[in-house]
Parts: sequence; C-alpha cells; structure tokens
Amino acid sequence: MKLKYFIKTSLAALTLASCAVVTNMIPEDKLPGPLKAVVVDLKKQQAIVEKKYTSATTLMIDAYGDLAESVGLKKQAAQLKGEANALRAGSGGLEEARKAIKRTDALRAEVMKAVAAADGKTIQSQSALQSGFRKRNESYQLRNRLLGDALLQIAEATRRFEKAAPMEKALLTTRLDPFYFMVRDHKRFKQAEQQFETNLAETRKRVPIPQLPKVVEPTPKLGLQF
Repeated sequence: MKLKYFIKTSLAALTLASCAVVTNMIPEDKLPGPLKAVVVDLKKQQAIVEKKYTSATTLMIDAYGDLAESVGLKKQAAQLKGEANALRAGSGGLEEARKAIKRTDALRAEVMKAVAAADGKTIQSQSALQSGFRKRNESYQLRNRLLGDALLQIAEATRRFEKAAPMEKALLTTRLDPFYFMVRDHKRFKQAEQQFETNLAETRKRVPIPQLPKVVEPTPKLGLQF
C-alpha cells in the first residue's frame, strides 16, 4: 500500500514539475483572466513577504554580530555585521537572504556556543550583549509573524486553486515555492533558537540575559508537513 502511494505521489510530483517548466515560460498577459489575476496577486504578496523576511533575517544576523562582539569574537562580529550591512544595501530579495543565512550558519553556531559558556569575566561588553539579545528577540517575533503571512498565502492560494487544472496547479506550485521555503526555514530557525535558550539556562545564573519571548504559533496549519 505504501509503495503504491509512493509511486502515485511521485508521478504527481513529476507531472507538476514538468508542467511548471512549461508554465514558467508563459507570459502573464497570455494567461486566462482568472488565473492571471491570482498569479499577479501572488507576485505582489510574494514581494511584500520577501522584504519582511529579508528584514527579519538582517536583524537576526546583526543581533549575532552584537553577541559576538560581547564575548570578544571580533572577527566573527565583523563578518556578521558585514553580512547584515550587505543585506541592507541589497535588493531585499529572498535569494540574497537565503545565501546570507547559509554563509552565517557556522558563525552563529560559534557565537551561540561562546555566549552560552560566558560568565561575568568573559563578557567584554554588556551593552553589546543586551543589544544582541534585544535584536534577537525582535527578529524571533518578526519571523513568527512572517510564518503567519506565508501560511495565509498558501491557504488562500490552495483554496482558490482547489479545482484547477494540472497546468494551473503547476503554476501555483512554482509561485508558492518562496512561501513554502519560509515555513520550512522558520521551523529550523525556531529549533536553533530554542536550543540556544536551553543552553543559556546556566549562563543566566551568572549574567542577566533577556528571555526568548513566548509566541503563539499562527494558523492555519493546513495539515501539511514541511
């Protein structure tokens, strides 16, 4: 039964992927009226959400630049601040933010480890420490709200295309890719931040550090696994 389901879903995915190649080559002004309206609206919403995502990502990377500075990781701080400044000066596109996250993954992990091991003697700048955690908490809240934006766009588009033809669904799938990425990325981001929070339990006995804010997971959940 599982094999049949796997074959069925794989064939469906291949069909959609093949159609997506074709639909991506179709100019928007050649699309049918109702489909064109949905695609145009999705593009507008995508641009808005991408800018929010890039802004939240910039703030998060900048936060870790401050945290690196607070524990004397000057080289890492300079690299992180450089990435944040590059994002501010960029186009605000999703791809730029994705690349910046990938380039800074190891740096942020190094900073997390150093801060979690810090005490009153190893903290070189209390102001940088507090600034870093303030920005980190703000970016955490922004990312959570952004998750709600992405889920709503997916839910609305899915509802409007529930009875669409395979070619139209393929076009929808390609337009929703950025939203699906943001949902998956938030899950990874949240897990890393919550683990960092756990690792800070002992540090807080020695150094005053703001708690990670509690957030309410947005709905709809869609019943999907990301």
